[in-house]
Amino acid sequence: MPPRTPARDLGEHEEDHGRPVWIIDGRPTPEHADIGYPSRRRDGDRVIVHVAGIHSPCSPGVVHHLAHHLAEPYRTTGDQSFSLTVRCQLDGLTITGSDILSGPHPWRPG
Repeated sequence: MPPRTPARDLGEHEEDHGRPVWIIDGRPTPEHADIGYPSRRRDGDRVIVHVAGIHSPCSPGVVHHLAHHLAEPYRTTGDQSFSLTVRCQLDGLTITGSDILSGPHPWRPG
């Protein structure tokens, strides 16, 4: 296996005895965790919120994180569009915790 480098820090997938392991910030995620993605963007006078998980149990984990930490992204992005990456800890299908892995990242018009 090649050494971990910053380019491999977010979202790289490896196998550990046949089980998938995601590498985040150079370290494997806990076995009972998943990665999700929330974003908020403006489209004219509308606000669009996207919520996704790599696996379906993490979508509620993203909502869990937003419900407990909604003000945090606005401290750095204000009313700008942004995205971030969230790690969700799971006990079966129950969300037991969540934290930001990356971001918030402001969206810039392209």
